[in-house]
Formats: sequence, structure tokens, C-alpha cells
Amino acid sequence: MILSHFQAATGALLVETQEENRFLQSSLNELPDKATVRTVAAPAGQINSAKLNKDGLVEIAPAGSQGLDSAYAWLASGPGNVLVVWDYHMLVNTPAHWRKLSDHLPMFRSPKGAIKGDAASLAIFVGPSWDLQPVNPLRGALPILRFDLPNREEIESVVNGIYELNGETD
Repeated sequence: MILSHFQAATGALLVETQEENRFLQSSLNELPDKATVRTVAAPAGQINSAKLNKDGLVEIAPAGSQGLDSAYAWLASGPGNVLVVWDYHMLVNTPAHWRKLSDHLPMFRSPKGAIKGDAASLAIFVGPSWDLQPVNPLRGALPILRFDLPNREEIESVVNGIYELNGETD
């Protein structure tokens, strides 16, 4: 889901979900090991590093800065960076925020130090819904992906990992 946008150098995308933790874990599983992932809550939250531990669980650790300005600067600082932004759905229709993102998109697509064959950087904005106003220039410019709830088989797999179901899934 995310990997194709990372490889295609879209620069940014919007994801609809209410399951932030499951989305982050799924994305970390999908991205290449060499991708560096940070998270930030918009507009002024702490920037954190995110990675999977040996058990496949998400580990979050402070990365030293805070706010979207610092997060955007980090994202554009080198190839293969991924920034997951929480709560941007509350700001997306604010002219100052969409302008800042629009101005940074070229730097995400061609980050500093990137050479031919390097992965671009990618900003992933996660929110429960995206209602971009008609005057918002990001409308139609960024893909919107839905991260759906788990299906029955996925739920059964998790439950079966905790408790032996022996085929009694109902």
C-alpha cells in the first residue's frame, strides 16, 4: 500500500484510518529496512523515531526536535526518509499549512544528496478522514488511501496467535 508511493516518489500522501498504531506497524513492515521513519503530531509535536523491534512490535523514541518545520527539514535532508504526520486533518485546509506543504513537496521528491536510483522521501499524513475544500490546491494533487479495518481472516490470525481456536472461530 505505502511501498508503491515510496518507490514512485509521490512526495506525500493522505491516509484515512482511525487505527494509527496498526497503520504504523503495517507501514514499518512494508517499507525497506533502510528507510528511516519518524513520526510527529501536527503542528508542534515531538518528533520521534519509529522502528520495529525483533518481536515485530513498534518502538518509538524521541528524535530530538519538534514541530512540522523541523520534521519537513529532516524529511528533505536525505533520500529514503519517511515522515508519518498525525492530526494534520485538522490543519489541511488552513492556507499557511497547505502552502508550506506545497512548497516542500519538490524537496521531498528530490531530497538533498539524492543520486539517480535513490529513493525519494515520503510524508504520510494520517487522519480519520480527509475533506479538502475546493479552494485547497492539495485537492486532487495528493493521493488519498484508505487503510481499512482488518478482515475476518486477519482477526482470526491474531486471536489464534493468542489462543488456540481449533477451528471454532465463531
